[in-house]
Amino acid sequence: MLNSCTFLFVILVAGFSTLYHKLSQVPSVPELKDEWWGKGTKKLEEVAVFPFSISTASEVIERLNQRLLSSIENLTPPMEHTSFEYGFNSETMAKVIDFWINEYNWTAQEEYLNSFPQFTTYISGLRIHFVHVKPQSRKEQDFKALPILLLHGWLGSIREMYELIPLLSAPQRIGSTGYAFEVVIPSLPGYGFSEGTQRQGLTTDHVGLIMKKLMERLSLPRFYVHGSGIGSIIASEMALLFPESVAGMHSNLCQSTSPLNIIKTMIGSRTAPFLFGDSHSAAKMYPLSRFIPFVLQESGLLHLQATKPDTIGIALRDSPVGLAAFILEKFSAWTRPCRISAPDGGLNLGKEAVRTIDGGNLIPLNTLLDIIMIYHITGSITTSMRLFAENLSYTHVEKQYDSIPITAVPVSCIRFPDEPFLTPEFTLRSRFPLLVRVNYAPSHGGHFPALEEPAVLARDIVESIHLMDGMKAEGIGS
Repeated sequence: MLNSCTFLFVILVAGFSTLYHKLSQVPSVPELKDEWWGKGTKKLEEVAVFPFSISTASEVIERLNQRLLSSIENLTPPMEHTSFEYGFNSETMAKVIDFWINEYNWTAQEEYLNSFPQFTTYISGLRIHFVHVKPQSRKEQDFKALPILLLHGWLGSIREMYELIPLLSAPQRIGSTGYAFEVVIPSLPGYGFSEGTQRQGLTTDHVGLIMKKLMERLSLPRFYVHGSGIGSIIASEMALLFPESVAGMHSNLCQSTSPLNIIKTMIGSRTAPFLFGDSHSAAKMYPLSRFIPFVLQESGLLHLQATKPDTIGIALRDSPVGLAAFILEKFSAWTRPCRISAPDGGLNLGKEAVRTIDGGNLIPLNTLLDIIMIYHITGSITTSMRLFAENLSYTHVEKQYDSIPITAVPVSCIRFPDEPFLTPEFTLRSRFPLLVRVNYAPSHGGHFPALEEPAVLARDIVESIHLMDGMKAEGIGS
């Protein structure tokens, strides 16, 4: 009996050892080909940059208001004593529609969006739209003007980053060093005012190449990058593939979801933190008993987008109210999970930002409708969701980007307490060897901190780049 147990133990140890060895293997960095994503065959591309401003015909707004009025009559009443547990509450949607028709002014919001310089240019066959704001004037000569690329996430748009623009472009000091940033905010391909591809295969790494070309076209060949949501995936792949261009990466959603790190996370959540030498981050991470049910509850849309984006896209493109429900419901649950139990989803149904009693910041409905309107008037919700289908294709997954350490670019991460998709800090250190810091925001904030806590996020970006800039002076990193 003892010999049988010993034999079984040896077999198990050997099996786990083989599995660990296989999962620990670092894949080669994939070779990324420069593809043509425009219509027709590849042709010589115009490199000019054109001024752009948002302008919507009055007939479009009139048709929208007619659709909104007719939609109020078709809302299905919610069940008794139900908030947002079954999705967007139709009684709250009636209030959103009323605000949209009677108080929201898209013309005024257009003026605000156009208050920062916007442009378009053609890259890899696609018309790419971007905001480009140069540093505010300064009298002192000891301020560093540094370029930064801000990449928005899905459900967001360029509007997601607008509050950061004056905070980053204005001169500010960290110790004895002053900084003022040249801010570039592109609409990702297929999002908002950037053209979507008609060809299969446009994944986040190819988007990263387009973003690199954009910065080069602006004569900004070396730059810092910040990513949020799917923008953080693009940013990390840019840091891996183009270390000669990316001076440093910052994100509010740093992740490391390689198979080995997923296993470590599951073990670490059930065992003593010292197994991974990281008691601080272990104390900060969600327990699996809370994290897994929440992810299962909130990831249904991911499966839809990864498999049938065009099907759900037809429905959302056809119905502005359906589009609003789809987007706003995530701004409820992903800013603070407990808000799904609030009668109004914890949404701010007014024009101005509001602080809750416990200190959380509610994004004004005006701002959220800006995001919805950008998707609506450009008809880009389907093309935006296709990026998820491409990224979860076998062709892209087999590149194993998440299993390749980013060794040549310094990285800094800020983590907000209500972000639903956090991964533990000890897994980050294996993917980002030059991790300069992981900062835990003292304020509230979830998946959209550029809108929820812009001052906190902007300050962390500046402080992080100050640290990265110091590393560069010491010859650390690329």
